[in-house]
Amino acid sequence: MTTSIVQASCAVDVVVCDDTGTIFSPAWIVPLGIAALFIVVVAILFALAARRDPPARRPSAGWSDPGAARWFWTFSALGVVAMIAAWQVFGVAYEEEMSEQPKALAAGTSMAGTGAVFGGVPLIMAHLAGLVVLSVIAVRGRAVMWTGIVCAVLATAFTSGIGLLVAQVLWNGQLFMMGVDAPGLVPATP
Repeated sequence: MTTSIVQASCAVDVVVCDDTGTIFSPAWIVPLGIAALFIVVVAILFALAARRDPPARRPSAGWSDPGAARWFWTFSALGVVAMIAAWQVFGVAYEEEMSEQPKALAAGTSMAGTGAVFGGVPLIMAHLAGLVVLSVIAVRGRAVMWTGIVCAVLATAFTSGIGLLVAQVLWNGQLFMMGVDAPGLVPATP
């Protein structure tokens, strides 16, 4: 009897310890390196552009303040890294929901909804924060105010798209296939 309990305990330990730890995997090095290189290139280009812009020129369309344009594009480049992180947190939250569901069912509860709270809410907050920061900068720096809002929306959508693509690569295309309703899992009702 004691031997079977020890063997069952070891089997559970093997399953529990079989965590690949996707958030700290070496696959993060490549996208973060590319994003850092992108930010460095953008910063160099803005530094070169600052030397060529005459300060007295005020266009009737486009960017009326070259400093605001540089800040806008710098924050847009930083937004790529932020959106990669936000989409990765989204994936980790849903992977956690999916992997902990059998334990929750054994305890008489469910993990349903935890991925949305710990992954979806931070993702929405990251989008809103980026949109607000970029809107404030663009509205103040554009000659026509409404074009600043359009630029902020497009930049936020673009950075989110890059973050989504990188997250899909890191999650092997399974980013939206996780959670308690994932194929092959026990239903969420205890």
